[in-house]
Amino acid sequence: PDGDALTITAASVTNGQGSVSIVDGQLVYDPGDSYNHLSDGFSTIKVRVSGDHLDGAPEMRIIVDGNIVETISVTANRAAGEWQEIVVTGNFGPDGPQQVQVAFTNDHYLAGVGDRNLIVDYIDVNGTVYQAESPDTSYLRHSDTIAGQETMAWAGALQFDTSNNAG
Repeated sequence: PDGDALTITAASVTNGQGSVSIVDGQLVYDPGDSYNHLSDGFSTIKVRVSGDHLDGAPEMRIIVDGNIVETISVTANRAAGEWQEIVVTGNFGPDGPQQVQVAFTNDHYLAGVGDRNLIVDYIDVNGTVYQAESPDTSYLRHSDTIAGQETMAWAGALQFDTSNNAG
């Protein structure tokens, strides 16, 4: 019936799943180190972008270690001085992401009218900033690779070596 007292006299958990004790009549669970592995490899990637809009916004993908993790329509407009920060989090291994690509997927140009471009200022991986125009950044275009640059005027991907991130 309602109002009856409950007394806990013993409690246990499976070996390797932390510990449990009774303190002042209350169960206290301590996971200890049992679940630390769940945070291994958790990383945050921030990408600062803008765009030149022509017949729609620039579309981009964030690719981490060869896997597409996000597809975004860039709403920030460079002509208006706007920037947009895109944040992606995930478990990318205990050393964090080793390579991040920002791919521009819908290039568009109309002679005498305008151009759709993606502008990438930088990416930040676990607090380490990688500039688009850094000598360590590559711009992979159709059939060639050029030095990294902020303005992506052609479809392709900026490739960042992020192996020294604080993963």
